[in-house]
Amino acid sequence: TTACLAVAAALGELSLEMSKRARLAYGLGFVMTMALQAAAQCIASCERVSVPISYGFDAALRSVDVDVGSCRYDLKNCSAEEVAAFGSNCVPQAYELRPFNNRLGPFLARVIKSCYSLDVNSKCQRVEVPTIVFPDSPYRKMLRTGACYGKLNGSEGSCVPTNEANIIAHGPNGPIPVPNMLSCGCIAQEGCCYRVDHFESHWQLNVTTTNNVTTSIVSEELINVGKCVGSCPLGPARCIPSDDVCTWRQPASRLKCASAPQSSVLYKYTDLSGATASVATVGRCDCRTG
Repeated sequence: TTACLAVAAALGELSLEMSKRARLAYGLGFVMTMALQAAAQCIASCERVSVPISYGFDAALRSVDVDVGSCRYDLKNCSAEEVAAFGSNCVPQAYELRPFNNRLGPFLARVIKSCYSLDVNSKCQRVEVPTIVFPDSPYRKMLRTGACYGKLNGSEGSCVPTNEANIIAHGPNGPIPVPNMLSCGCIAQEGCCYRVDHFESHWQLNVTTTNNVTTSIVSEELINVGKCVGSCPLGPARCIPSDDVCTWRQPASRLKCASAPQSSVLYKYTDLSGATASVATVGRCDCRTG
């Protein structure tokens, strides 16, 4: 009986030891699996990278290279599908206008200061991207400028500025204009010619008669005349004779982004002399020759 109890105790201790080793092996396997999964996980970091651009030469004939920067993802352990999913969501977070000099004189270059991740797959919208002017000087100021990001109803298209205006910044040599996007909209094609708001100010004479009393009031009339911006492709190729054969010849000049024929509308108002004046407004923009 004593021998049987001793054998049973020994078997119990052996079973307990085997159970401990099994749990330890499972734990090590779980830790190794988690470590492998962590090592294989896609890691994306939106960072500013250096992009030098040459702006000619200075008075000593040295190249004036400015690091304007660019925003790109640093992707690690990412599949092709994951890389495509990030797309162009790494965008500038802030700009700086920095002064430089070349042989033609002083100039300002817009430099990307920092980058961040933004969901640009949403609807087309204006996003505030501050611009710092005259950095590292007593004239340093942060302006609330904007940029256009987004897509046309989630499909292909360009999110472009539809209204622009300059913000005036004062520096050591007087005021400078800084471009600012006020509103954004979508066009169906990439790199297309399109209309944006552009205003002209005119004095308008308003004459009213009440109870045989005539009153003349002069007021400002802001007229949205519009303007055409964007790019146009090269004109259509033409089939012309060349050495007894016909070849396709591409024109050297691009088509011009201009007001489309018969789309202009005359805006009429009364000027200070009481006469009817009119201003031609841009209705639609097209790529055209001439």
